[in-house]
Amino acid sequence: MSEDTNTKPANGSESVAGIASEAIRDALARVIASPEFQGAERLQAFLTYVVEEALAGRGDLIRAKTIVEDVYGRSPGEGRDPMAVVRVDAGRLRRRLSGYYAGSGSEAALQIHIDAGGYAPHFEQCAPSEPDPQPAFPPSAGMQLRRVLVLLGGIAALVAIGWVALDPPRYFARLTEEERRADNGREALFNTSPAKLQAANLAEQSRALLFPV
Repeated sequence: MSEDTNTKPANGSESVAGIASEAIRDALARVIASPEFQGAERLQAFLTYVVEEALAGRGDLIRAKTIVEDVYGRSPGEGRDPMAVVRVDAGRLRRRLSGYYAGSGSEAALQIHIDAGGYAPHFEQCAPSEPDPQPAFPPSAGMQLRRVLVLLGGIAALVAIGWVALDPPRYFARLTEEERRADNGREALFNTSPAKLQAANLAEQSRALLFPV
């Protein structure tokens, strides 16, 4: 949002259309000191003159003739057409201002403009720009994989619990049958070789430590 103002102050140097003179002079100082205006002393003097004239309540009286006399210190009829010099400098000044507000002054809260066809400035108050919203980054592939594994593990646990709950005798009977086969296997190993039975027991204990139930 922005608000354009004209150059007719209600109380002379106090303000221009509600904008305090201190704020306008601060904006002018920033423009003059900017990289875009370095080495352009005549344009700096041009801009300072028209801004101060506006603050003094004489913005509507600014003419090429007054700029020639007050800024360049020449008379309108002196030398080559001095009015043409003012027109050329005004065009250069407008381009420098545009470059400043597109560059180092892009965050300026108060802008100074000189419209084509005249030399009186007008001032524009600019609302501060809002920061762009940060994009929401999708979860990484590793995080997605962990979520899938956790989900699958939960489903498997629910299936196992449901199976035990629906048919507990069959479940425990199966466990008993597996234990009976394991005991028979141990007895056969003992009859064949006690050392093999001991090795099998150690292997089973190791599996229990590595993969606890």
